[in-house]
Order: sequence, then structure tokens, then C-alpha cells
Amino acid sequence: MNFVKSLALAAILVAPTFADSIPSLGCASSFGVLAGAIFNTSGTLNVTGDDGTTAATKYTNSGTVIASGTNFLDAAPACASTDFVSALTTAEGFTPTVTAPVGGAPPSATFTLGSGNTVFSLTNSGFTAGSTFTFNDAADPGGQFIIEMSALTISGIPTFSLGAVSPANILWVVTGDVGISGAGTWDGSIFSGGNIGISGAVTYNGGLYAENNFVHSGSNTVIDELGGQAVPEPSSLGFLAGAIALGFAALKFRRQSVA
Repeated sequence: MNFVKSLALAAILVAPTFADSIPSLGCASSFGVLAGAIFNTSGTLNVTGDDGTTAATKYTNSGTVIASGTNFLDAAPACASTDFVSALTTAEGFTPTVTAPVGGAPPSATFTLGSGNTVFSLTNSGFTAGSTFTFNDAADPGGQFIIEMSALTISGIPTFSLGAVSPANILWVVTGDVGISGAGTWDGSIFSGGNIGISGAVTYNGGLYAENNFVHSGSNTVIDELGGQAVPEPSSLGFLAGAIALGFAALKFRRQSVA
């Protein structure tokens, strides 16, 4: 009995801990651009995936929208909004463990993963075309960057220095409004608890999801990199497997000794 208790205790002590991970978009995972209220676009918008709003009669297009999926001109499935809001709420509930250092003029920010997926807090500091966002996943290649902000206002697109980091592993979680203008490339999907407004000529390597309005002008491209991924990172799964194997080996040895 003591042996069994010891084995159970060992399993508990090395049970896997799951890092905060980019939440699944569920029904909204097919969308490159999604709004919960007004969807207003002028100019040209190219979208990989679906686009639209879950609010009936709120889609207004005075330009050209080219989507590889479906343009929901009336109302997208209600589950898209429900599942996105659920994902947003989950992401907003994460507790940042790192405050991303910001410095220089114009200001730049650096994001360095710890041992596992990392949630960062970032101040909206007037980033512009002269800024650089540097991402480093050397401590955990393939780990996820979840960046929390109260608002995001960008006038001029910063340079993204990704190294081996995939845009699919970057999520910007903004509780308020997002306003981005300029020309260049933006990496990472954006969840907004308010409105998203984009203008200029930007390629977004990631989807754009707004709880309220989406307003677009200019000539922009949105490539859905997220695709609803959400695979928790079991930071001690290997230890658990080792403990179980060790336990079975010990049990076999004990039986042989008794025999």
C-alpha cells in the first residue's frame, strides 16, 4: 500500500502544467476578418478565409473585397461571434508574467519567451515606422507570444524582427480599440474588445477580430495565420511519462523480489 501511495504522489508531483495558449476560435476559425457589429470597407481588401459581421444588415462595402472564403454580406453565423468573444474573454483573463521592455526614440519593444508560452504586457507607446518589434523564442522554439494591451494605435508600421518565430505564434490582445495606418507588414493576429480601424497598404500575417466594428480603407491584405490553433503546452509531460515508466519498473522489481 505504501508503494502505491508513493507512486501516486510521484505522479501528482510531476503532473503536467499547461501554459497559457492562444485560445481556439472555434466557429470563427475560418475567418480572416470578423466584426460583431458594423463592417465597413472602402478601397481594396484581400482576405484569406471568410470575412463579415454577425450583425444583420451591418455590412457596407463601397470598395472591393476579395476573399478566398465567403463574404458574409448579411450576417455571418452567430456562433462565429460567440466563439470569438469566448476566445477573447479567455485571452483577456491571462495574467501577464513579463512587461515587454520599451526603449529608444522612436520607441521599440522586445519580446523574449521564458520557458514556455509567455504572456506579455505592453504599453501603447506611440510606435511608428521607425520602431522595431523584436521576437526571441530561443528559450522555447515554437512557443507562443501573447501580448496584452489596453489600446493599440500605430501610425506607420514598425519593423518586425522575427528570426525563426512564426506569425501564427503571435497574438495581440487589445481590450480597447485598434487603429493601424501606414505601409508594410504586420505580424500576428489581433483580438480587439472594441473596434478595429485599418488604413493604408498593409499586409497582415494574422486575422483581425473585433467585438464591435471593423472599418477599412486603402489597400490591405489579411492572411489568416491563426486558424483557431490552441494546443496547450505540457511543460512537464516528459517528466510524467518518466515517472510512470519508473513506477512500473519498480513494481515489476518488487514482484520479482517477492517471488
